[in-house]
Amino acid sequence: GDKTRMQEISKLDRVFIRPSPTAGTLGGVSRKTRESILLCEAAGYDIILIETVGVGQSEFEVSTMTDFFLVLMLPNAGDVLQGIKRGILELADHVAVNKADGDNESQAKRAASEYRNALHLVKRKHPDIPVNVTLCSALHHKGISEIWDEILQTIQKLKENGTFSANRNRQLVHWSKRLTEELLLASFWNDPAKQSLWKILIEQIKNGEKTPLEAGNEMLKKQ
Repeated sequence: GDKTRMQEISKLDRVFIRPSPTAGTLGGVSRKTRESILLCEAAGYDIILIETVGVGQSEFEVSTMTDFFLVLMLPNAGDVLQGIKRGILELADHVAVNKADGDNESQAKRAASEYRNALHLVKRKHPDIPVNVTLCSALHHKGISEIWDEILQTIQKLKENGTFSANRNRQLVHWSKRLTEELLLASFWNDPAKQSLWKILIEQIKNGEKTPLEAGNEMLKKQ
């Protein structure tokens, strides 16, 4: 479905678009998103955009595998305060209010003002780099090049002050931990003895013989 919405860029030979289901994972990214990024880099793609499911606290996960986190807002999404969440704004490197055209332009300006005020209340992601809020219109190609210029400028600043490489190292540590957790869970649930015990415990929970906490503790004790 992504290619139907990306009518112009999908026609370019130098662009590769890969939709991926989240497979039940949070963060708006799939379990293999990071591996997909590495594969694209190995194939020679030097600019990789990750589009997530939307604004929310779970968007933290995608911020652990990107160099720049762009928060895209709408001017008429109802209560503007819904977007003013400490979690998401603390992750942002830039906030862009899209669809700032026609009848929506005044709403977009008002929304942008709300987000600028909100950013004064949260901790900056990078103390020496301000988070700007701009207007754009994908339909009329307004404000897009300005956003891209800011992305390049921010990346350059991060490289100059050493933050870029430090951030990449933090991402590697975080991803190593996540992979270890996934391997442990897979090993745990694939154990035949634990699978058999789990079936028994499920019936005991249903019958009120054990609480979920008791069942969980018994599973962990099973060697």
